[in-house]
Amino acid sequence: MSSDGHVLPRGFSHVSSEARQWAEWVSDHIEAVPLLRAGGLGSDEVSRLDDELRALSSPQSIQQVIEFWAPTLREGRWRDLEADWRRAAVAFGTDSYETGRLVDVLWRAGDADAARVAIAQMRHALAAQPFSVHGDDFHRGKNIEILDGFEALLAFDAGACAADDARLANLHPFVVASIYDVMWDAHAAGEQARACALGLLYIRATAPYGHGPETALWIVAHILAPLSAHRDALEVLAGLSMTGATAGHHWRHLTLTAASARECDDAATHAAAVEALAPLFADAPLDAILDDAAWSDAYVRAAGLVDAHAPGFAVAVQDRLAPFAHDARARRLSARLALEALAHAPAESALALARQVAHAPPDTLADASLKAVDVLASAGEWAAAAEIYAAGIESYWDAPGAVGGAWRRKGLTGAASLPASGWVWSGRGIGDDVLRLKALVALKGREACARYDLDPRLAPLAARALPAIRFDHTPRAVGPGAVGRAAFWKARNGVPRAFDAFRVTSDRLDFLRCGQPVLQGEDVLCAYLQNAGVLTRDAGPILEPSAGAFARVAPWLAPAEGVRLTLCLAWRSGLLDRERRRFFFELEELAPLWASPDVRWIVVQHDLTDTERALIARTHELVLPPELDTRNDFDTLCALFRRCDGVVAPKLSTRDIAAAAGARVLSLSIGHRDIEGARIAEDGATDRIFPNIHHVRARDGLDRAGVIRAAAQIVRRWAPLKPPA
Repeated sequence: MSSDGHVLPRGFSHVSSEARQWAEWVSDHIEAVPLLRAGGLGSDEVSRLDDELRALSSPQSIQQVIEFWAPTLREGRWRDLEADWRRAAVAFGTDSYETGRLVDVLWRAGDADAARVAIAQMRHALAAQPFSVHGDDFHRGKNIEILDGFEALLAFDAGACAADDARLANLHPFVVASIYDVMWDAHAAGEQARACALGLLYIRATAPYGHGPETALWIVAHILAPLSAHRDALEVLAGLSMTGATAGHHWRHLTLTAASARECDDAATHAAAVEALAPLFADAPLDAILDDAAWSDAYVRAAGLVDAHAPGFAVAVQDRLAPFAHDARARRLSARLALEALAHAPAESALALARQVAHAPPDTLADASLKAVDVLASAGEWAAAAEIYAAGIESYWDAPGAVGGAWRRKGLTGAASLPASGWVWSGRGIGDDVLRLKALVALKGREACARYDLDPRLAPLAARALPAIRFDHTPRAVGPGAVGRAAFWKARNGVPRAFDAFRVTSDRLDFLRCGQPVLQGEDVLCAYLQNAGVLTRDAGPILEPSAGAFARVAPWLAPAEGVRLTLCLAWRSGLLDRERRRFFFELEELAPLWASPDVRWIVVQHDLTDTERALIARTHELVLPPELDTRNDFDTLCALFRRCDGVVAPKLSTRDIAAAAGARVLSLSIGHRDIEGARIAEDGATDRIFPNIHHVRARDGLDRAGVIRAAAQIVRRWAPLKPPA
């Protein structure tokens, strides 16, 4: 605390007076102190933060401020600002290692060109710039080694060199750590091939450090196998030397080998691994297994693999845990074994196994967990089913990237029915609301007896399309416009059951654990729909515009000479920085799509920039409707979607709202995490929730430009839609 009573952010107890004054200003203007979560950083605060840092005159103060704030800026995706600061720190001569940190920031942000330019600039700085910290010849040489490593890494990432290139041998630990971080960034963004390539490179890069098989096993388990790179996984596992490895490593090696071989249809390797696993259970040291989370995972997976060949094996393994019933870890392990047994259990024993799972539910949701929920729900045991969902909520809230392709591998039998009536809570955005409403109709039909907490901008449209459902908009317990927990729960008195088919936040966990059935997360919902064998039953619109809205859009759609199609176009989110920009498009970038003389493109993009408006003004193919409020006037917007010949947009709320209004939609995806794949059917294009959405994704050999070209070809094949009678 400062002399005048200010609470200083953690890390500023011993700093210069300039930095102390700056920190006191931050304490006054930002609620969360210490501010370690980027949610409290708005653009105004960041701008002032930048101004204050640039006003500091001491190299020590600058370095202290950067060291404290860089993690927060990175978490909040203010990487452009972090790069500026690190570039300024180099110019100020603070620390020679800022040269490598600058390149690291630019590469993580996805700007390879800027990273290459920075490498050249930083080489010059190392040769000419005096540094107050780590400025001697030894550290300059180490920094040159780091820059050399990044230069080779950028070449590898661009496909210009292979993993066995001599330049990628013996990389500096700083560069190796960067490979690991970018690998996870690629995984989270759905860049599967890139994540796997970086994972394989990371295994090679860490080999000189003598970590044994641990690193390779970890990459196989968390990157290669979840992203279906099973042949690469088998090659890595086959090349590992297990001499001198621990018993836990042997279990994990055999389990991963068996699982990957099964996915590759390598029957011989799979059988050999399973045959080697079975006898290990007899003398398995359960005390050691309970103490080792990775070994416990391997133990459970191994039991499941053997159980597939010899049903009942997992139940027999459960019996060995009886002496450890007093240990909560053993009870959780037993429940996980029950899940494995459930996968191959006959109908007469399935319910008993599912009940065991509910008594000690795992902290993640997976294929077998959904099977347990199906079994419990079909028996009407919703409270038990809710326990399984509630246990998995926090883990998916913290790590959404954990959702993987395994859920899309095969369906489950016995679709669960949702409660006869229920109150559906709101999501986190208007696009979330629409998706969840469509999912409710897919599960319960248009006559669902439900109250739906819907955004008031959409409620009139939904009420016209779905008159059997009651639409409300209730206040929140916490957050903007909150009324407090007491009023929140009072509004729900008398509701027989409630469920959230989109997201469940931490303030609702207590309610869930009271036994209410829950569907959690867009990703979980889509996987649930698929695994339960429930596809969209009703392809009709769920948002119905008013007659007046159709009259308002008629002039924009009037026939014009030479115009074959009239399509709506959106291309980006309203919240952009360099990190998010790679998920969306620039209007000019889409020229191969919209530069068609026989197509009229109606722009429905909100928050247009001056550059975008200028391009639209000088391009006759692009039309900007006058006085169309794309953020609030969804009645007019949905009428436009319904009457035009189609809508083209990336993964935005605009896309799902257009589909909900009954429009023909072409979805462009260029980097979103693999979770959205759960929505896409086996044909790789049709959406499971909205069958009128056709997906074109940046994978299977398509890059950004390839997605645009493929979309243009689809548009050229589209025929005009017949106007309604």
